Amino acid sequence: MGLSVYPPSSGVTTSDLITVPRGTYIAATSTASSNISFTNIPQTYRALRLYVYVTSTAGTVRVRMNNNTSFNHTIFHQGNIASTPTALRYNNSDGFIMPSNDAGSDVIFYMEIQNYTQTNELKPVVGNVFSSGISGQGTFMFNGVWPGLAAITGINIVNSQGNTVTPTEYGVNLYGVK
Repeated sequence: MGLSVYPPSSGVTTSDLITVPRGTYIAATSTASSNISFTNIPQTYRALRLYVYVTSTAGTVRVRMNNNTSFNHTIFHQGNIASTPTALRYNNSDGFIMPSNDAGSDVIFYMEIQNYTQTNELKPVVGNVFSSGISGQGTFMFNGVWPGLAAITGINIVNSQGNTVTPTEYGVNLYGVK
């Protein structure tokens, strides 16, 4: 088997590129609040993508579907805290937890919510998170599930202690994926 050269000497064409599903802008906010919410989410996409750049006071940043405060959100994190391999599991939480415990810590995460329009399926959630808190910088990949059988029409970003969540210069952005 010979060695392949990439890119080919003839150049790269569009057929050589991987097509990533394009996100369609739905909503954004840069307003500080103890409950950042998106409501009346259109039911016309395959998935939702949430990009969040916030600073939070003490407590953890949580994402809730349909403002559901029932303890039925489950998420698994795997990554590093201050260069130490770490696995975190949050079972039956009142929201998908993004590690952030220290006051003034930055939390940046991307979350994709699949099957959000379905009324007969669980809603898988995957993404990545970075936090400057939790006693050292942490980076995690995560996956989880929201077991609600209702379509997701709203997303809330809250602080576990009711403190203010302040969007940074990039804000909080919601996109739909066809």
